Amino acid sequence: MEQESITSFDKAVRLNQLLADLLTSNTYPDSSVLALMTCLNARFVHEAAEGYIILRKAGRDAAARQMLRPIVETVLWMAATEDQPDLLYRWVCTNYREEKKTILENVADKNTRSLIEKKFTQQSDDTRSFFEREHPGSTLSDEKLGLLSALKIAGERTGQNRERLYHEFYRPYCQYSHATLNAKAGDWNSMHRIEDDFIPFWGQSLALLSLKIHTGIQTAEDDVDAWIEDLQTSSRYKL
Repeated sequence: MEQESITSFDKAVRLNQLLADLLTSNTYPDSSVLALMTCLNARFVHEAAEGYIILRKAGRDAAARQMLRPIVETVLWMAATEDQPDLLYRWVCTNYREEKKTILENVADKNTRSLIEKKFTQQSDDTRSFFEREHPGSTLSDEKLGLLSALKIAGERTGQNRERLYHEFYRPYCQYSHATLNAKAGDWNSMHRIEDDFIPFWGQSLALLSLKIHTGIQTAEDDVDAWIEDLQTSSRYKL
């Protein structure tokens, strides 16, 4: 069991350095919204995994565990929207609305509020135009979209049970009453440690795979490619 944990952690460290090099040496593409989102997601997963690795090496396991939620959430959103442009558009619009709501809650001045409203309206219009150019056959809706609903819709369309990823990973890693509270109470054994170490490896592997598919980024790392191929044949971890 211990060897498995070390192996997963070592792989996560290796992928973290590889992604750091790739994301530093490549600029964000501006011709594809999917490629852009892929780069942003990969950077987000990479940075959260880096935080996990640093804290884990320092023996701060409870603190390290807090870095797993953003990895899981990002990977699940990738699973829901990567090949579904209309769902990706709804996700972007949902985030715009939430961001605008948060900002406006702290602004009382009418003129300032008006400027903020205009900014978000322009941002939304530009985003819709961008999606319409890239995906002319898609029906775009700005209806609010939640993660579980997105996974369920994507799964129904593709014939895959993507919703299972929510139940297997979101519940234990993204809800306070589960992983975080149990960890603070000391109810977290060595089996959970193995799963903890696997999440950064899994998330970074899928981020790298997505970069290869959507941005043209290539690597000459045979062992890393083999790891990703193994994940893609796993019924549990495959997206």
